[in-house]
Order: sequence, then C-alpha cells, then structure tokens
Amino acid sequence: MRFVGHKTIRFLLLIAFFIFGNGHLSHATAFTSMEVLNYKACFDGVPLREQPNEFAPRTTSIPEGTLVKVDIQRGDWLRVIYKVPEGYFIGWSLATMMCRLD
Repeated sequence: MRFVGHKTIRFLLLIAFFIFGNGHLSHATAFTSMEVLNYKACFDGVPLREQPNEFAPRTTSIPEGTLVKVDIQRGDWLRVIYKVPEGYFIGWSLATMMCRLD
C-alpha cells in the first residue's frame, strides 16, 4: 500500500472536477483547497436528505445547535457531514436551516 499526500489528492480532485464539469459537478460549488466550513443547526429537527431536493428521503434529523461540517454548496443546499457516536451521516440540508460559524 502506498501513502498518498494531500497535494496529490488535491490535484486528483481538481482533475476530476474538470473531467466531470459538464455533468452534475458543474452545479456544485466546492469550497477552495478542500475547505470544510463549520456550521450549526439553527432549528430543532433540521432534516438531512439523501439528495439536494426537498422531496428526497430524509436520512436523519439534526438537533438545534449541533455542530456540523459543510464541504459543498449546490444552489440553496449544503452537503453536511454530521458526526454521531456510531459514525457519520453525510447528506443535504437547506442553507437557510444552517448557521455558519466563523
């Protein structure tokens, strides 16, 4: 097994972005330099959905004040990484339901 450094991963992600730029990645805004931003749920029971669509199945709900990470914005939707003791939920939430922390 070979260790792959952060610079190599960034380069490969950049290539993937350009290759798939005409597909569904063209509608997503990835934050620069693999940036992950800190947010918290602004309301109780913020739905986390499988896709950035209000009719997509809900995977879980996030309690008010819970800290999460966001790595992609697609229109009014944020891709949220929500850590729980058993692991992680990765899904989509409306940006209006999340408060950005600086």
